[in-house]
Amino acid sequence: MLDLLSRLSMHHTVDPKISSDKHWKFRNGGWVDHVREVEAKRVAAKALEEQKKIDAATSESKEGGSTSAEGDVVMGDANDKSQPSEASNYDTDAENDEDDETSIDDDEQVQDSLREIEDAEKSLHGADTADPASGTQAEKDASKKEEGTGMVRDVGIFTTEQFEHIMTELLRSCGLPVGSDRTGKASTTSVPFRTGVDATASRGTLGMKKASDRMWSFAMIIAYSLSEDGPKAGMGLSEAPSADTATPVPGQGSSTPSAVVSLGGQGTLAVPGLPAVKGAQTFLAGSRALDSVSRFVQATETFFHPSNWGLWQMRMSAFLYNLSWLVLRRVRKERKNKGKYCKTPKQYHITEAIETELVLSLRTVCLLSMFSKDPITVSKTQGALKHMSLMKPELILPAVLERSYSSLEALETTQRTTAVITALAMLAYPLLSRDNYAAGAQHLVPLLQLCIPGIDLNDPMKTMNTAIFIVMSMSTICIDDMTRHEVPDSTATITDAMELDRPAGSGTGEEGRSEEQKAALSAERAEADDALRLSTSQFEDRVVSFFNRVIRVYESLPDEGRGGRQGGRSETRIIASLHAACDATCQAMSEHMFDIAFNIVYRQCTTTTSSITVRHLGNLVGCFARANGPKVLNKLLPICADRIREELDHGASSTRTTSTSTPLDSDTALHHYISVLRGALTCVGTDVLAHKDLLLSLLRDMSERCRSERAYVNVAQLYHQVLSACSEIYPLDGRFVNASTWNDPKFQKESHQWWGKLYSVKEVELAWHTPSDEEIAFILQLLEDVVKPMMNSIEALLAKPGSERDKVWSNDFCRYVTHVRAASEAIPGLIQLEENGGGASVTDLAPEAADFVVIPPRFRSGFILTDPQDPRYQQVLAFRDRFGDLMLKAAKTSQGSAAEDQIDCVKQIIRSLESCLSSYAYNSTSFKSQTQHLAFFRRISNLYSKQTTFPRKMWVRKFAVHRLSLARLNSFHRRRTAQD
Repeated sequence: MLDLLSRLSMHHTVDPKISSDKHWKFRNGGWVDHVREVEAKRVAAKALEEQKKIDAATSESKEGGSTSAEGDVVMGDANDKSQPSEASNYDTDAENDEDDETSIDDDEQVQDSLREIEDAEKSLHGADTADPASGTQAEKDASKKEEGTGMVRDVGIFTTEQFEHIMTELLRSCGLPVGSDRTGKASTTSVPFRTGVDATASRGTLGMKKASDRMWSFAMIIAYSLSEDGPKAGMGLSEAPSADTATPVPGQGSSTPSAVVSLGGQGTLAVPGLPAVKGAQTFLAGSRALDSVSRFVQATETFFHPSNWGLWQMRMSAFLYNLSWLVLRRVRKERKNKGKYCKTPKQYHITEAIETELVLSLRTVCLLSMFSKDPITVSKTQGALKHMSLMKPELILPAVLERSYSSLEALETTQRTTAVITALAMLAYPLLSRDNYAAGAQHLVPLLQLCIPGIDLNDPMKTMNTAIFIVMSMSTICIDDMTRHEVPDSTATITDAMELDRPAGSGTGEEGRSEEQKAALSAERAEADDALRLSTSQFEDRVVSFFNRVIRVYESLPDEGRGGRQGGRSETRIIASLHAACDATCQAMSEHMFDIAFNIVYRQCTTTTSSITVRHLGNLVGCFARANGPKVLNKLLPICADRIREELDHGASSTRTTSTSTPLDSDTALHHYISVLRGALTCVGTDVLAHKDLLLSLLRDMSERCRSERAYVNVAQLYHQVLSACSEIYPLDGRFVNASTWNDPKFQKESHQWWGKLYSVKEVELAWHTPSDEEIAFILQLLEDVVKPMMNSIEALLAKPGSERDKVWSNDFCRYVTHVRAASEAIPGLIQLEENGGGASVTDLAPEAADFVVIPPRFRSGFILTDPQDPRYQQVLAFRDRFGDLMLKAAKTSQGSAAEDQIDCVKQIIRSLESCLSSYAYNSTSFKSQTQHLAFFRRISNLYSKQTTFPRKMWVRKFAVHRLSLARLNSFHRRRTAQD
């Protein structure tokens, strides 16, 4: 920590004792000011001379005095209050001497300095000159010292002067535009995070400086200096710690004689304290470090205002974020399991008063800075609000809610609206957790309703923030109307069964409370539960408004441009964020709300066709299919099959094309229903077997009759969707509670009691889809009846000479290859290939380095067919080998081909060869998507340090990525075959 302190600044002296001042000398492993040492000796000599005079006067009075016959008390009686003692004479002389300005405290410091000098001289002379008796006494004193107290001084491990310097450096490091030097101007005109002399230094000079986060260092020092180490504001002297105690611990002392700080000569921020009581300095919540932080915040409060924006706001917000994070981490460590695994002595723990006063001190500036102009400041400030809402939610969340309602109702203030929506997304879990803040969940439905206008195509940032808020909110709740007559009114609670992880403590929070307090808390919780149950009556309107708004955004997208893209990056991000919000909403809806929402989408799919919404409406249907696949498939498959055949009969997709182009208006309906059908087949698994005959005939017809590039690519995606849904291993549900809990009738009656539920990894019960024998049989039937005839057609096309390869040949070749390649990429983990080898060894390493590469063992990643003697295994292996041979033959014959669309054919061949070589064990596209989703959920669900409980959805994503990672490792270091 002291080394950390020495690196806080490069240009400012951290400790005056290690400066270049010649007044300081190094002695006995420490720095000593020899000028003050000489002055101390002079004062001590003068005090000794005065003492000799007092002793002489006392002896004279003894000789001249007589003892009273009535038994007058003689000199030396301890009970004599009329006779001046040694200390009182010293005080009297000090007051009468006008030239001597030394007070009692100064003389005590002198005596302490003399003792340190004597100890240093003894240590320099060696151990042989030490007094054995004093050494024995030192050992006794050391044995009395409590184990684990460590080095404790005025403020943590620092003295008052050291901590004063730390706070001064903190103020300088913020780069505030104050004072007559160039610090403020340089900090406002230079790049971010350069202040003071650093702001005027060249890039080469700054390159020599070790990179470090100064705000993190300051926050670390202050966070671990917080303790009750001084008299509280309003305390009397009887309650203040003694003069030789740094921390008010009953029955314990400290060697630091600076518990009562002198008020004179201190003019910086580090002089903490409220008005003194009877001459003693008092501190906020009894903490010197907290009082210094409070004074720092008060002094810089105006610089947090959005109208007074500058680069200093980034640094100050980073300091608030780091400080709140570290304090929350320390509080949780000290209070979790009643401090069982915390090594900090109990007397140095952060008290409830310190925690409360810290939150109150930082709350105002955070509420100001959350509306700042730059996103970095806003993000850091909202992170600090989240940390403080986990410590003291009753102090933070009501203030945020008050500003949220006023900002969301007045939509003309776009900046405030965006900032509020972002803050709500950050505070979603502290707001919804019934164990953290019981009265917060009742505000969710009104807030969601007010955020519906935030979904606006013309404001991408606000739309994405609204989508994130919806995702965060839906991750730990169940969307249901608890006031409808189908749900019985139940006032029973299930808090005891939930075992929620408390953000800042453990247990239910009722330990040590009286029966009256428990009854009051119980009544307060029951009132909050009833208010929440009544607020769910607005969920139906909110769900309907949300999906109608999403569909309107889809219809407002621009027309497709070059390459089939709709708009630029902003539109792409808006669509991705809305897709995530819809998926989270579908997973959170109950059966009743699911039917209401799906009817809206079903009506849109069956009554309206538009070229703009083709792709996005299919993705929206896929969100519903992941939540309840059988219901979606049974309702959409028949009507989609009929409409597709009807469109094909009327000549849709009859124009042959091989490259991406603007689709014809006559093909819009066909593309629309193919996209809807593809979404309905998402993650259906076993449910598709009930419609296998219809699907086989439909796929066969579309393969032959869809001849435009847009149409046969959509059909290829349909192949991939059907085969992957039946052959892959994936989680079956993404609810916020386990399936056993979700299907429990008791949960359906009291689902609002479970809001904010977090799971540890051992509590998650997850059902996986694993291909059954019926599904494997369906896959083999599809390969045999639909895909194999297309491979025969490819072989016949390759047999034609180059002179006969016209445009029709190119269209047929690209169409069949696209379909077969999609089928091959959909079953990468269906069989486990043998390590036969036989091909040429190829590596990107040097020949001498290749021998040192250790091939990892093969993992159990979920291969379906592993027995090479199994006829099903042989059938899939024959399909893979034949597809590879066809593409190898196509690559050879394409060199002399005279096809009109040679470039499109070569593209398909290259993509197919890549698929043959790399499509094994896992799907790279799925792995990339799942990894990105996991990183996103980790980031938004991270609440505090060493967190062990997360929303169940995060664990589901993590398990899926873990399985795909094992499969990905199995695809490495494969031996090449002769075909490869």
